[in-house]
Amino acid sequence: GTTQMADAILTIGTWGKSLLQLPVWIGDVSKKEGGKIAQHLTHQRGLDADIAYLVHVHKQNGHRAGRFHDRFTEQFGTKAKLEENFDLEANYNLLEKIVHGLDVRSIYVGCGIYGALEKYDSKQKTSIMDHIYAQKGHEDHFHLRLSCPAGVPDCSNEWWKDPSKPNKKKHNNSSPNEKYRDC
Repeated sequence: GTTQMADAILTIGTWGKSLLQLPVWIGDVSKKEGGKIAQHLTHQRGLDADIAYLVHVHKQNGHRAGRFHDRFTEQFGTKAKLEENFDLEANYNLLEKIVHGLDVRSIYVGCGIYGALEKYDSKQKTSIMDHIYAQKGHEDHFHLRLSCPAGVPDCSNEWWKDPSKPNKKKHNNSSPNEKYRDC
């Protein structure tokens, strides 16, 4: 990853520890020299990271434990309500710190998790939802994308978009490519 991402991950770990006194699990960032990694369209420039959701009790093994990448242990938001082990308040507080404390381009969460965060957010004084998006495949982790650092040639904050995949839902009069992707 970039120096910017390394610093962000250390900061997120500190915030996570202060919220729960539990480790924050980090998954894929990028290959050492960049380029395509696993089955990601992103994670090629060191500005993307997969981060496990904060939970009440960590499991040691789970649905991805035997795979090479993203060894996250639980999926959340696939049912009508969030699973009990998902700590909604702690995850919201961590995402709030990330949105306000880092140079964030976007954060992708699972579709069911997005709904729960949106409901929780509606009770807060200020919203963090401008930077948070719903996308299938993020039920066991959230995907953090940092903005391109200033002065880096050929870095675009839009380079990763796949126009061949239409969106199925709109949110609050958003354009089709904004809030929901593949939900």
